[in-house]
Amino acid sequence: MKYWLPYITIEHGNGMTGHVPDEAQDALLKEYDKYFMSIKSKLPADILLFADRRDATIYLNDGHLQSIDCNLEAGTVDIVVDGDVYAPGRGKLGWTMVTLHYEKVSKLQYIGENKTQFNVGVGDHLFDEIELIDESMFKHSMYFFGDIEIAITFGDFSLRLGELEVCG
Repeated sequence: MKYWLPYITIEHGNGMTGHVPDEAQDALLKEYDKYFMSIKSKLPADILLFADRRDATIYLNDGHLQSIDCNLEAGTVDIVVDGDVYAPGRGKLGWTMVTLHYEKVSKLQYIGENKTQFNVGVGDHLFDEIELIDESMFKHSMYFFGDIEIAITFGDFSLRLGELEVCG
């Protein structure tokens, strides 16, 4: 099976994440990076803490989904993922629970062939993709090992960090 994302393509098969050849992956990442840089100034500031591959201080890659809390009446979604914390010039400081808090949520999607495999606490986080829908709406797609995609369309965003577990 093939997932097409606006700027990144990954092939899946037999419930395992496939691998896009390095040259093709590099070209797609460069194309997405160019797109991201064109919308960067329009994004909520906290998104840049993890989504800006040049200056990120929070890395969700290889993190595990801990919880999803959706309040339809309030239009909010909280997704908790464990993530690594980095300091420029110092490297990895440790890890923490990262709460991605979305407001003015208009859509929450779970997309994936293996819906029965979706369990909180499993599925390594592979990558994110941020999309500008219009001047006041954004889409954040998160991709996890095991053909899991979570996509949130939202109008505002903030990020909260738990207590830092310092590297030994």
